[in-house]
Amino acid sequence: MSSDTTPPAPLLPITGPSLTQPSLLPLPVLNVQDTATAGAPTAASGSDPLHRFRLPASSSNLLPAPGADGFRVQAQRRYVDIQSGGTVLVEFDSAVGMYRAKRRNELTASGPALRLNPESRTWRLAAESLPGESSIKPTHVPQPAPAQQLPAQSYVDIAHYTWEPQATNLHGYVVMHRKQDADPLVGPATQYAFVDMNGHFVRVDPPDTPIIQPAQQIPAWTDYDIWDFYGLQGAQISRFRAEVASTGNKPQWAQPRTNRRRKPHLINELRRWMAPDKQQDEFAELMEPHSYGQLKAMFDNVQLNQRHPQPTPQKRPLIDEQPGPSKKRPLIEDLSGPGLPATPPRLPDTQPTTETGNTPDYVEMARVTAEERGKLLEQLQVRMNLRGPHKTLDEVAATMKPYNLSNRQLTQMLAEIQANGTAPQWAENHKQTSIDETNINRFNDAYEELLPEIFSLRNRGRGFTDFNANYTRTYLDGLLAYAGYKRNKYNCLYRTDIPAMFRGDDRTPFEFSRDGHMLPRQDLGEGSTTQKAVSATFSLNNAKQYIRQFGKQSGIKELLYDTQYHKYPGDLSRTESSDTESVDSAADSDTDSGSDSEPGRITEKDYYPKRLNQNIAFCYLLDTRNIEIVPARENYHFNRDALDESKRTGGKTWFPDDDLEGHISISSRGFSADRIWLVNSTFTRAARVSDIYLQSYVHADHSTRGEADSIEERTWAGANNLSDYDMLIDQVAAANKPVINFPAGKEVFSNDVVFTPDLITPTTA
Repeated sequence: MSSDTTPPAPLLPITGPSLTQPSLLPLPVLNVQDTATAGAPTAASGSDPLHRFRLPASSSNLLPAPGADGFRVQAQRRYVDIQSGGTVLVEFDSAVGMYRAKRRNELTASGPALRLNPESRTWRLAAESLPGESSIKPTHVPQPAPAQQLPAQSYVDIAHYTWEPQATNLHGYVVMHRKQDADPLVGPATQYAFVDMNGHFVRVDPPDTPIIQPAQQIPAWTDYDIWDFYGLQGAQISRFRAEVASTGNKPQWAQPRTNRRRKPHLINELRRWMAPDKQQDEFAELMEPHSYGQLKAMFDNVQLNQRHPQPTPQKRPLIDEQPGPSKKRPLIEDLSGPGLPATPPRLPDTQPTTETGNTPDYVEMARVTAEERGKLLEQLQVRMNLRGPHKTLDEVAATMKPYNLSNRQLTQMLAEIQANGTAPQWAENHKQTSIDETNINRFNDAYEELLPEIFSLRNRGRGFTDFNANYTRTYLDGLLAYAGYKRNKYNCLYRTDIPAMFRGDDRTPFEFSRDGHMLPRQDLGEGSTTQKAVSATFSLNNAKQYIRQFGKQSGIKELLYDTQYHKYPGDLSRTESSDTESVDSAADSDTDSGSDSEPGRITEKDYYPKRLNQNIAFCYLLDTRNIEIVPARENYHFNRDALDESKRTGGKTWFPDDDLEGHISISSRGFSADRIWLVNSTFTRAARVSDIYLQSYVHADHSTRGEADSIEERTWAGANNLSDYDMLIDQVAAANKPVINFPAGKEVFSNDVVFTPDLITPTTA
């Protein structure tokens, strides 16, 4: 794992299939893949509150037409057309009884409330008047700011909610999800809370800004700090931050809570204002001689000390939200050099999707980024060669590499480089600040260029930009850690935030359910994952190709093993009848005490393989949340040094072979069946193998032999009976058990998979 102290950032999410549990009430969906935390609207948004919520035309044009209620529904998500132009995703806010605009990567809608225009089926801001209504408002007379009215404190009934106890975030929130069987009247589907000093979960309003990244304004305070001392929450916290950042003074309307008007609490709050760079104990020792009255007087007139950098607490990110770069941070972090014009971020606000045709947005963005880099280096080459020895393009790139400049910064360099080829001072300063681990903003621009490259590598097996040539190894390692990568003991890059992968396999779902685990089909050896490796793909279509080729192959060695626990293949020289006679003796060989014995393995060799005639295979979705995954192309593209180093030192490091392949790290007992979903033969729906197995006994007429046994036997005998498994998947859906629905005719990748909050991540792999 990297030692870089900068918090990891997310990948842009890709809108994908929704994981739904059939119900009379629509269930909210929770995107658990690498999610990009959206920042607050930038100045570029002007006065348009929907600026950051509108979809690109390429996406909105693919949505179905709006119904009478104005909704354009796709994948159980509601979109609406805005009367002023554009289309936005919406979610119902029960607190105000209206729909709010929502970004695709948000847990809870944060946008403005909207109202329907019935005549046109369009929607408008709730604050806007209906056509024909008077929009004249009374003249505003400024009044002194009143003391903040705090809402009555209420607690979350934990009997109806679940949460991830180990998940933490920068601002101290606990994100709680209503249990699947709870009455919707007990509260919203998602509830934010703080834990008070007594361990109770105090209900608070959803935050206005991302909870996994530092606050853009006065980052020395977490949201919990402001709530704990002043009792503020939600929009009140945003107001507090904005006023302090703009005036440097403590808002008079924000007063300490009664139980915080004590000397220790007052000292700690003063530290944030006066000396945020000092440790709490150090500052408390300095303030100890002062009386409470003196401290109170200091607090009443305190001003923000902006000479010191505002420290940012570092905590691990939550599972369901990940940090991302702020679109409001400056281009260059070193403020001592000449000021640079703020340039709007090049990446669009919406995430890349596969809805835009054969070439997804992220592939085009990655290609354009690489082309821009090449043109910039060519222009720099011309500039440098005017007054000096001739430099090749590779030499120009090597000259620029220590500066760790993104394309935007390189553009600025080109505009300001001196006639003699001397770099501007800000670039020299940036060379140093870019490798300063305390500089939390150093990856912003490069991170935006990295995102589409990652998705192009993972989903298409192709990269465009040589990041190793553009950035120093130290900087690139930090950038990769910021983007969510970690390193295992073999120095392979891996992630734990990829929600799902796909695998084609000959084993039936009943075998996985009965055994409780999926064992590796073949021994991939050491060198890629921390534990045992299982091969899978990031593409549903890639798994589909394996399924379709399975029946056309001959001599498939996996079919020589009766079960996944058999260590040795069966003996084809035996007959099926003689094999029946050896069944009773199989148990005696299960616990062979010889050197080749492994716990749980069947060491029998003298049997005829019963699966030899099978000619169908199955497509599985593997729930890989919080599990180590080593991707192939991302390692070859960003981490080739690890292979070179391993060769030099005689190490075991290697990467997966295929373009869209990844290795899943599993324990010696295997991959938990709770995480395995069977995809139907049309690749449009999936259900958990445990639910499928149980469903096979529903119509078993009280027999101990369920449908699973007869279905499985027909499969082994060579029947093309995938429809039997499809039928069970549909029955699981009809029984109100969770299923995953995939959009027909569209490519689906790992980061497209969306889970509902009630589907808690299994605790075991």
